[in-house]
Amino acid sequence: MLLPIDTAPLRFLLTGEPTAVLDYETRLPRTDAAGRPLLRVPVVVTGTGEKRAPAVEVTVPGPLPEVELGSLVAFTGLALRTWSVPGTDGRERSGTSLRADAMDLV
Repeated sequence: MLLPIDTAPLRFLLTGEPTAVLDYETRLPRTDAAGRPLLRVPVVVTGTGEKRAPAVEVTVPGPLPEVELGSLVAFTGLALRTWSVPGTDGRERSGTSLRADAMDLV
């Protein structure tokens, strides 16, 4: 399931270097359907109404613009995605992740 997120009231502050998303089994870098490398971007989100700004990672296809630690960035097409995979113990594992179509500097 894919749930779109309205980013208009939100601000995203880059808190670390983007890192490649690796395939769970092969440990090779993953790509999207268009063959672009997938990257995880660590950010702090403000404007959520929470007392403490949550730290999250957003998966976005590369290449990304040149960014510095502390840069404000914006995500296009941000959505919460649910996932499930069979675990090594035979039980199903499930969770959520944040995905975006693109990232730009603000």
